[in-house]
Amino acid sequence: MSKESLFKHIRSEDVLLWIGAGFSAYAGYPLGNALRDAIAAALSPEERRLVDTHLLLADFAEEFVRLKNGSKNELVRIVRGIYRKDPTSTSDHDALAAIPHFKTIVTTNYDTLLEKTYGECGNLIFRETDISLLDKHKVNIIKIHGDLGDSESLVLTKTDYATFYKLDWTSPFWAHLSTLMATNVILFIGYSLEDPNVLAMLEHIGKYLKELRKEAFLVAPNTPAHRIAHLNRLGIEVIPMTGAEILREIEIDIRQNIFGDQRQQLVSPETFRTYFVGKRLLPDLTSTPHGFEVTAVRTIDGKPAKGLMQLGFIANSDFDRMHQAFLKGEINDLTLRPEMLRQFQIDIEGIRLLGLDEMGEIRISRQPIIYLFDLTFPGRDLEIDGLKAIIKKGPKATINIKIHNLDVTIYISKDAGGRPNGNLQITRDPIHKTVKFALEAYRLLQYFFTQQAFTIHLSGGVSMTNHAEHSNKEYAEQAKQYIAYFNLMKKVEDFFGIRFRNITDVNDDNLQKLQRLARIADAKPFELTNGPIKLTMSEITVDTLEQYQRLNNEEVPIDIEFTMQEIVEIHGQTITLTNQRIHVPSARLLNLPDLKRGGTREIELDSRTGTIFTYYQEPRQTK
Repeated sequence: MSKESLFKHIRSEDVLLWIGAGFSAYAGYPLGNALRDAIAAALSPEERRLVDTHLLLADFAEEFVRLKNGSKNELVRIVRGIYRKDPTSTSDHDALAAIPHFKTIVTTNYDTLLEKTYGECGNLIFRETDISLLDKHKVNIIKIHGDLGDSESLVLTKTDYATFYKLDWTSPFWAHLSTLMATNVILFIGYSLEDPNVLAMLEHIGKYLKELRKEAFLVAPNTPAHRIAHLNRLGIEVIPMTGAEILREIEIDIRQNIFGDQRQQLVSPETFRTYFVGKRLLPDLTSTPHGFEVTAVRTIDGKPAKGLMQLGFIANSDFDRMHQAFLKGEINDLTLRPEMLRQFQIDIEGIRLLGLDEMGEIRISRQPIIYLFDLTFPGRDLEIDGLKAIIKKGPKATINIKIHNLDVTIYISKDAGGRPNGNLQITRDPIHKTVKFALEAYRLLQYFFTQQAFTIHLSGGVSMTNHAEHSNKEYAEQAKQYIAYFNLMKKVEDFFGIRFRNITDVNDDNLQKLQRLARIADAKPFELTNGPIKLTMSEITVDTLEQYQRLNNEEVPIDIEFTMQEIVEIHGQTITLTNQRIHVPSARLLNLPDLKRGGTREIELDSRTGTIFTYYQEPRQTK
C-alpha cells in the first residue's frame, strides 16, 4: 500500500479515522506522562510518598483511586479541569473539519475539541446506548474512552482498561464499530507507540479483525524500524509524518482531484457541496442518470469564481502558427489539443478543475467588447436609454445590439482590396413585452430605413451622429404599419385603463377589434347599415300615437339609450362594453298605420337621411 492509495480511499469516503491524544497536544493538552504529572500535583506530600509518581498513566491513575479509598471522583474532577481549559490553538482540528470526506471519527481523547470544532455538523456517541443516535447526515464522533460529562464512561485506570478489553464485541455498539473497521480503511492519527496501552489497543484490533478488515495506516513520525516491522506484521502501515502534515497533504490531494472524483462519481454530491461551501464557494449541481454534474461554481456572495489556466506549449507545434493568426485577428478561436501541450491545468479558486490527462480540445475565443450607450433621433422625439453593443473583433467582426424585441447584428468584413464591407441583419422576436417598447422599436426601424439622423451617446460625454447609408422603403412601410397598430393599442390602454403585456398575434382580426375600440375611445359613432330599428313598446296610447304622428310630420332626431353588455377579448385583456345610445337623425315611423289600427306594439324607426348612429358610453375593463 502507499500514501497515494490512502488518499484515494479518503476521497472515496471509505476511511475510518481514529484520533489519539497526540493530535490534541498542539492545543496545549497533556499527553500520558504530562497528564500523570498534572494528576500527581494534586496529591498531598504525604500521599506522594505513598505512590510511585513515575508509573505509567493507567497504573498511576489506579494507585490514585486507591489512595482516595477506591473513589474516582477526585481523579475525574482533576481530569475535567485539565481538559476543560481553553485550547491554545485549534488549527489542526479546523483543518480536519474542513475535510468532509471523513464520516466517522473514533477517538480515545478526553478533550472536547472534536465536538466543538464540528459543532452542529458533529454527532457525539460515547455510551453503548447511544448507538441508536447515529446520524448519517452528520460526522459521528465516537469516544470509546468516554466523555468528561459522564464519569462512569471514562477509561482512566488500569482496571478501566482491563474492563475495556473485555467488552462484548457482539453488542450493538461494538458490532457497529467492528463493522466499520472491517469495511473501511483505518487511519490512526495522534497515537504514540511508546504508550503500551496504544500498542495493546492496536494489537487487540488487529487480532480481532484478522483477515476481515481492509488496510490500516498509522501516522507517526520518528518511528523505530523494529516498531514499524511489528506493525506491518499486524497489517498496519506506518506513515512517518505528523498529524498536521498529513492533513495538509490530504487537503492538497483533495483540491487537486475533487473535480475528477466528481466526474468518476467517487465523491457524493453532499460531500462535494460541503467541501466547496467550506471554501466559501457554491457549486450548482444537476442530477444525471449516472450521478451528478457541476454546471457552475460561484462565490458564496453570488459573484463569479476566479479561474486560472496554466499552459506550457511544445516547441514547433501547430500552436505557434495558430497563435500568431489569433493575435493578428485572422481567426476568432484558438483550439488547443493535448498533443500541443507539455503542461495544462485549470483551477477555480485554487481547486483544480482539469489537468493535461483530462483535457479534450479546448477552444479559446475572443472576449467581446461591450459598450453601453443611449440612442436618440434628433428632432424625432425618440430616445432609447441603456442599450448594449457587443462587439466581437476578427476577420469577420460583428456588432450585436438588442433593442427590445429586435436583434440587430452588423457583420463587418474586408474585401480583396482591404476595404470594409458591412451587412445588416435584423431579427424580430414575435413577443412584444409592452406597447411602449414595441412603439420605440418600430419607430427606430422606420427612422433608420428612411435615413433619419441618429446620435449615439457613450459614457464620458462622447457622442456621434450618423444615418443609414441606404434607405429601404419596404422595411420602412412595414415599420409604419406596426406603428399604426401599436398606436391603436396605446389609445385603448389609455382610455380603458389597462396595460397589454407580452403581446403576440398581431393580425388583421385583432386590428379590426382595435380600430373599433379606438373609435369608442374617440367618442365617434358607428353607422348602422342593417335596416330600420325595431322596438317593442309595453303599451301604445292615444297620446303616444299623436307623438308618432308629429314625428312623421316633422324632421326631428331621436336618441334611444339602453343597456346591453358586449365582451371584447384582445391580447389577453377582456373589455366589457355597456350603455349604448342610438341616434336617429330626421326620424320617421315606417309602420304608423299598423300602430293606429292596434295591430302591433312593435315600432319600426328609420331615418330620412338613410343613416342611423350608435354610441358606446362608460365602457370598462373587467380582466
